[in-house]
Amino acid sequence: MRIHISYAYGCPDVNLLREFCSYDIQCPECCEFVPEEEASLNYKISNTSLTSLHWSRQYEYPWALSHSNLKPTDVCLDAGGAYAVFKYALAKRCQKVVTIDMNQDYLDKSIKSAERLGFKNIEFYNSTIESLRTEEKFDKIYCLSVLEHIQDKNIRFACIGNMLNMLKKGGEFYLTFDIVLEPGETQFDFYMKPEDGAEILQLFGISGFQDDKYYTAKFPGGCILATICLKVWDI
Repeated sequence: MRIHISYAYGCPDVNLLREFCSYDIQCPECCEFVPEEEASLNYKISNTSLTSLHWSRQYEYPWALSHSNLKPTDVCLDAGGAYAVFKYALAKRCQKVVTIDMNQDYLDKSIKSAERLGFKNIEFYNSTIESLRTEEKFDKIYCLSVLEHIQDKNIRFACIGNMLNMLKKGGEFYLTFDIVLEPGETQFDFYMKPEDGAEILQLFGISGFQDDKYYTAKFPGGCILATICLKVWDI
């Protein structure tokens, strides 16, 4: 098993970032981005935002795509990303994308977006990650900024186990999640403590976080988080 871990910090590939923007707002020239050399600790999202893309997506999406060894024959799973734009970049490069989400409203909106953009190789399913059952195995599986929205630790691990069961031998698994370093005064729907994130990393033989590589984002109310990006392959 081979592993690559990264810590989100701005924009790793502006051309990919502009592509993601075009799926979202159809205006790639409007994108603002944070070059890698300008990334710094504890910078505020309001100063580095990219249109409607969340701060961490500015890193996660280009990071995941640039680290993917995508082939035209690949079948990919985008787990929990129904209303996000990542699947469109996959659909542009592979044979088929299966995207699942437990929120039917998000699925309906995403289906309309896919039709508007002209994608015909995306399949949509209303399902949780842990309960999805399919005879089809996937060449690549992506679960980007989803697990931190699942507050039950047992369900998180069930999600990871089910995704790994659906991965083809020799496939690639991409997992990103936020850890909340300081919760602040405002309660958000994402909340994964550092110790919870560390337990996920331990599943893949990673003993802990590299604190010196943290890049943190500050949300309203004093909430401070860091985003972990993990690629696992040759499983």
